[in-house]
Amino acid sequence: MKINTFYKKYENILLSASAIFLYISFIFLRYDPIYELNDDTMIRNLLSGDYTGTPTPMNNQMMYIFSAALSFLYKIIRSVQWFDLFLIACQCVCLWSVLYVLIGYCNKTLYKIAILISGCLFSVTFLLNHFVLITYTVTSGMLAVTSIFLFVTDKRRVSVQSWIAIFFAVLSFCMRSELCLMLIPFICLAGVYCWSTEKKVFTTDNFKKYFGLFGVLIGCIGVVLFTDKLAYSSEEWQNFRTLFDARTTVYDYTDIPL
Repeated sequence: MKINTFYKKYENILLSASAIFLYISFIFLRYDPIYELNDDTMIRNLLSGDYTGTPTPMNNQMMYIFSAALSFLYKIIRSVQWFDLFLIACQCVCLWSVLYVLIGYCNKTLYKIAILISGCLFSVTFLLNHFVLITYTVTSGMLAVTSIFLFVTDKRRVSVQSWIAIFFAVLSFCMRSELCLMLIPFICLAGVYCWSTEKKVFTTDNFKKYFGLFGVLIGCIGVVLFTDKLAYSSEEWQNFRTLFDARTTVYDYTDIPL
């Protein structure tokens, strides 16, 4: 009886977690996940200390505060590939979050299982290459898109789910700021949509609630930017970043801009 009660209480969590476990097990048994781009390899080697001999957060590709946290983990246990694990964990959490929310709309277990199977099949069809050929850019995009999804599907309007969405958006910015900034307007649009579905739109509570969310998002991004600018404020790093930005322009476009 206790087991049955426990299962009924946490059914959605258990079912969605089981689906993700089976999905990831299939990927690791069938394929050998690797990095898609050399940028990811460079980031991992810098964070782990393979290049410099000592784990360092100065990799210039991600926000400093995020890199500092990962490099600290490498300092604790050097043998564990924390960057690899983190990217995989983020992708799994994003997929789990979507499936967990979707099956919450169903009352019958059979329907929930059908949604989970459909979700995993969709992922195998359209997202499998991103789980096998891992890159931090796509992972950042998945976090930002999941943030939008969580905002739109928050039934209670600004609940824990919305705050998790804010966390995903900030994490996406820390990982790949340029990509997150491209999706920030859509994140804000999701917030406006949620606001528009309130029974009484223009109330003091709603202004506090939604502008509070937006303020926390912008505030967190501001703190991340400030710490990054401070960490790379030396003249040497400024010169390197100018060179790196030029390299990125040539690397990302087919022609040299005139």
